[in-house]
Amino acid sequence: SELDKVIPPEIKDDEFYFLIQKLAREEHIKTVLEIGSSSGAGSTEAFVSGLTENPDRPVLFCMEISKPRFADLRERYKNDSFVKCYNVSSVPLNRFPSKQEISEFYNSVKTALNNYPLERVLGWLDQDIEYVKNSSVPTDGIQLIKRENDIDYFDMVLIDGSEFTGNAELEEVYGAKFILLDDINGFKNYKNFRRLYNDPDYQLLAYNWNVRNGYAVFRRKSDISEKKDILPVHFFTIVLNGEPFIHHHIEVFKQLPFKWHWHVVEGVADLKHDTAWSLQHGARITDEIHKNGLSNDGTTGYLDEMTKLYPENVTIYRKQGGAFWDGKIEMVKAPLANINEECLLWQVDADELWTVEQLRAGHEMFTKNPEKTAAYYFCHYFVGKDLVITTRDTYGNYSSYEWLRTWRFRPGDQWISHEPPKLCRQSNDGQWIDISTINPFKHADTEQHRLIFQHYAYVTEPQLSFKEKYFGYKNALTQWNHLQQQTHFPVFLRDFFPWVKDDTQVNTVMSQGIHAIAQKNILGQWRFRQYELPTTEPKSILWIRSDSIGDAVLAFSMLGHIREKYRNSKITVVCQEHVAELYENCPYVDDVKTFNRLLMLQDALYRNSFVQQLRSINADLSLNSVYSREPLTDILAVDTYPREKIALSGNLSNYPSYELLVKSNQFYDRLIESKEKHKPELERHRDFLKGLGIDVPLLQPVIWLTEEDEKFADEFFKEHNLDPKKSIALFAGAQYEVRLYEHYGNT
Repeated sequence: SELDKVIPPEIKDDEFYFLIQKLAREEHIKTVLEIGSSSGAGSTEAFVSGLTENPDRPVLFCMEISKPRFADLRERYKNDSFVKCYNVSSVPLNRFPSKQEISEFYNSVKTALNNYPLERVLGWLDQDIEYVKNSSVPTDGIQLIKRENDIDYFDMVLIDGSEFTGNAELEEVYGAKFILLDDINGFKNYKNFRRLYNDPDYQLLAYNWNVRNGYAVFRRKSDISEKKDILPVHFFTIVLNGEPFIHHHIEVFKQLPFKWHWHVVEGVADLKHDTAWSLQHGARITDEIHKNGLSNDGTTGYLDEMTKLYPENVTIYRKQGGAFWDGKIEMVKAPLANINEECLLWQVDADELWTVEQLRAGHEMFTKNPEKTAAYYFCHYFVGKDLVITTRDTYGNYSSYEWLRTWRFRPGDQWISHEPPKLCRQSNDGQWIDISTINPFKHADTEQHRLIFQHYAYVTEPQLSFKEKYFGYKNALTQWNHLQQQTHFPVFLRDFFPWVKDDTQVNTVMSQGIHAIAQKNILGQWRFRQYELPTTEPKSILWIRSDSIGDAVLAFSMLGHIREKYRNSKITVVCQEHVAELYENCPYVDDVKTFNRLLMLQDALYRNSFVQQLRSINADLSLNSVYSREPLTDILAVDTYPREKIALSGNLSNYPSYELLVKSNQFYDRLIESKEKHKPELERHRDFLKGLGIDVPLLQPVIWLTEEDEKFADEFFKEHNLDPKKSIALFAGAQYEVRLYEHYGNT
């Protein structure tokens, strides 16, 4: 194994080396973790030389799994008492990525890893896994160091271990005051860079993509106090057949900066107690909706996997032997015996989606107001993939009782009912008091903090089939399909859901300006955003047009409408060099960034440098209106790190493969459809504008001329005795041979 060899240091006397040295010397830190110390002659040396001069006398914890490298490391620093060396694996084997995950990353994201054949990369993965298996070292190194040294959060961490464990390592150290990433242009820290960059709690201090495989340094904007001083949160979910939406929750929870635990109660709840009301509608529990009392859609296996990946944060509760729960009230009671601390108890149903920012804001709201006992929220209630309820105090958003989701829990509190949810506390005289009636946050309070979750209640056909049986909603699936076929909104929900009796109205997500957390890609697969998109007007917009003159002139037709919608935004056009002069006189554009297309495609250094130039703009929004997208347009729109990325769903005309297009689609926050295989380009542009909420009846090509241009044209027509109104110009040429017509000029 290559891990049995001592290798030269990589971070040595370069920009990153001296930055590590400076941070270690000057920052107020106590604990430093270096993941991947090797033999100690590179980044370890930078840490040690800096920490030696730090008046706070920090301790450096070094991790290295290679035994010969560890031996050199320990020998090198045996006289430095503040250096603690550990021969461990940073994370267990079950936290390593699969070969499929590596292959998908390799084929969809172009990084320095692509300088090597995929087979060799997968061979490195096999080698690392085999070494961990055969080395007999502890495999939970980060957790081991935390336990032995009573550390909740490290002050500074360098992630530079195995190529394949960076994502799992970041999970273990999230919340550190400083997080240093090496190899951000590789699998190791590519996603970590983007995650920290999009985290409002972290600030990017320094980065350089051109130093080896790139590095970055992030600092947390505010220090985390001791974990024991932070109000913990216990989330709970009762679920039967929670696919696909249940996958969203753990991706959000694991990014939270406070202590959390997820209690999941799975299985069939008998139609008793709170849910007995459905019997009068013909509700029934059939074999089609469960498998031996548990889920039959893959939820059971997914939850089992979560307990393996997060054993300290996830607890599953199930009945044995195929038994049903005695109503949903028994389900919600199940976790309480395991909650032995004062905390926030937060109900998160399988189809109720929150963002990281929202959960942080809700937690902060309770932390700052210790007298508050519960919280009510509004929700965006989905009745289709792109349809939401828009009325309040109607079905889905009755403010008299919906949606009570958070309680300040104390051990001894008990559930009295589930529908409606009543968590009660026993008073001194023995009376049980509903906690939500004591001093709750009301809807106006939570809405002020943008705490409106997204409820995907009627979005998939399996959901409707389940509700037909379990709740007795007759013909629910058929009626729901009729709703999905509507083209004119708003509509009354009662016209489609007969169990709805009030004036609930439905409209499109787009009409409400809602950024859906759950979105389907063109393969029909669901994907989820974990962050909150900006709701205010973006300060900076990248307008991506990587095409040539003809298509650019057609695309000009959109710019006036874009400027009208985003009046206060700075619009930067990204285009080829020879197209730039067409934009220079446009009154709707603030800046133009140009590139050489050939160099962009062939020269990685040129491409990285240009992309880095665009990143410095810190755009809030990128608009990629090219219908026949190509990898280059997606690099410009996505890898420049705008907070929100919107594109046309497009076609395969300029993409190497359908699979690669699907992968690229997943990096966008929103894809706008332009249906019909054949359609004029200007109509595609109308579709794009409509997707942005700009509905225009007609678009026409436009071009902006200078006085010199006008003068030249006048002289040209005069010289050749031409009438401009009766003249037609033919441009007999094109970039691509397939577009050339051989018979121009023939009579």
